[in-house]
Amino acid sequence: MVTLGLTVFCLSPMIEITPFFSVLPVIGPALLLKELLSSQGTAETLLYAIPVLVTSVIYSMLALWWAIELFSREDVLFRESERFEVGLWLRHLLREKEATPSFTEGVVCLVMIFFLQFGSYKFLGTVDTNSPLQALKLQMMYLVVTVACPALFMAVMLTKSVRQTLRLRWPSFKMLGLAILLPVALHPLSLELLASLDWFFPKLPSEVIEKLASMTDNQLPLWLVLLVFAVTPAVCEEVAFRGFIMSGFSQSHRKWLPIMLSALAFGLVHMIPQQVFNATLIGLVLGLIVYHSRSLVPAILFHLIYNCLPILRGRIDAKWIKRIEDTPAEWFFAVDGGAIRYEWPTLLIAAVVAVALLRWLLAQPVGEASAAAANAELAIDADVNVKTSVRA
Repeated sequence: MVTLGLTVFCLSPMIEITPFFSVLPVIGPALLLKELLSSQGTAETLLYAIPVLVTSVIYSMLALWWAIELFSREDVLFRESERFEVGLWLRHLLREKEATPSFTEGVVCLVMIFFLQFGSYKFLGTVDTNSPLQALKLQMMYLVVTVACPALFMAVMLTKSVRQTLRLRWPSFKMLGLAILLPVALHPLSLELLASLDWFFPKLPSEVIEKLASMTDNQLPLWLVLLVFAVTPAVCEEVAFRGFIMSGFSQSHRKWLPIMLSALAFGLVHMIPQQVFNATLIGLVLGLIVYHSRSLVPAILFHLIYNCLPILRGRIDAKWIKRIEDTPAEWFFAVDGGAIRYEWPTLLIAAVVAVALLRWLLAQPVGEASAAAANAELAIDADVNVKTSVRA
C-alpha cells in the first residue's frame, strides 16, 4: 500500500536544471550521491544536499500519509470486487458523481498535468518559434491545453457541480480589494527575495531568459504580452490548482493540508528552481484567499495583477528611470542594469502592508453566505438524485 502511495507522488516530475535540484524521493538522493562521488564533496555540491534531502523526506511522508488515509476508508477496504475492473469503475465514476472531486481525483488531475507538460516538450521542440508572435501564441496554447483542459474535463465528467468544484462564486468587495492591494505589496518583497538568493539558485536556462526578455520587448504589443503572461496563466492555473485540485484535497476536511499541497503542486509545475520557490510561496497566499473567500475570483484577480507588475516594470523606459536620480524617489527606488529595484524604505512599507492584509485575511471566517450557497447547491444535487432514483 505504501508503495502505491509512493508511486503516485513520485509521478510529480520536474526538469533537472541541475543534478542537485530533484524533488523525487528516490532519484533526488541518488543523483546527489552521484554528484558527491564525482565532485569529491565540493562545497557547492554540499549546499544542495539540504533541499534535496528535505524535499525527499517531505514527499515520502506525504505519500505515506496519503496511503494510510486512503486505505483506512471503509469504502476502500470493503468495496465490491467489481470496482477492480477498470470499465465498471469508470462507469461508477460517471454515474455516481459527487458534488466535488475526491482526494484521489485531485491527485490524478495533478499527474495528468505533469504528464501533458512533459509530453508536450517533444512537440514544442519541433516547432519553429523564430517568430516572437508565434512563440507567444504557442505559450498561450500550451497553458490552455496542459493546465486548464485536464481540470475542466475532469470537473465536467466526474463532478455534479462544476460551479461548486471550481468555486465560481462572486466574493465580497473586501476580498476583491484584498486581491488588488496584496499583490502590489508582495511584488517588491518577492523580487528582492529572489535577488538576494541569486547565489543559491542555478543560472536560468537560455530558453527561460529568452521568454523573460519577450515580456519586456517593446516591439511586441503590450496587450498580447499581458494576455499570454498574465491573463492566461491567471485563469488557467487558478482553475486547475485552486479550483479542481484544491477542491479534491479539501476532502480531507483540514484547512492547511489542501492549501499547502496545492501550493506545492503549483510550485513544482513551474519546474525552474527560482520559479518553484516563488510560486510555492505565492501559492500559499492564493490558497488562503480561496479558502476564506470560498471563491476563485479573488485568486484570479490577485494572480493577474501579480503577473502584470513585472511586465509593466520591465516596460518602463530607461530614460525615465534615470530621472529618479538626485530626487526623493531614489530613497525608495534604485536603478540596476536599466531596471527598477526597490530600496529598504519601499520594502519596509510593503512588508507592513502585506502583514496587515494577511493578518486580516487569516482573521476572516469562512463566509456564511458562501457556505449557505454551497449547502443549497448540495441540496439541489441531492433532490435531483432522489428524483432520478424514483423515476428509475
